[in-house]
Amino acid sequence: KVSKAEPAADDPKGTVHITLVPRPGSQLERRFKQIDVFIDTATNMPARIDTVEKGGTIRSTELSHVKLNSGVKDDAFGLTNIDNEGWNRREEPFQ
Repeated sequence: KVSKAEPAADDPKGTVHITLVPRPGSQLERRFKQIDVFIDTATNMPARIDTVEKGGTIRSTELSHVKLNSGVKDDAFGLTNIDNEGWNRREEPFQ
């Protein structure tokens, strides 16, 4: 469940506070009660992530100087063709 939280005095400046509550039975729900993400409005990147574990432990991660794909060339994301020998290859249409 996702909701926008009201700003609090200890929120990082220039952020929007989003609260995430994992769905019952999900992998995240087994570990976390809640995850709070603070999105920097200038960069649209997380500035801080707080997690509340099932046992009540709160962990906070501050993110600063986040850069997106800095210095990464487009060819770093290219996939080379594999040799068909030794592989069982199957192609299916996406639905």
